[in-house]
Amino acid sequence: MPYFFCFKFATQPKNGEKVCTVKNKEGTITYFEDIPEEKFDDLLDDIEKKAKKEGKTANEYLEVIRRE
Repeated sequence: MPYFFCFKFATQPKNGEKVCTVKNKEGTITYFEDIPEEKFDDLLDDIEKKAKKEGKTANEYLEVIRRE
């Protein structure tokens, strides 16, 4: 499934497992941190579904939850 988000993520080892961090494309805002790599696709699906339900893009949705 393709994702059309304007953010970047980094995968790195932490405590013996790979974890992901989701930031805005400039790398100045962190939305999610230390997400286990195997759960990352589920997180993206969840963001996409919730954004669509609210009539927003994923980026708009992430900005709203960041401010909350």
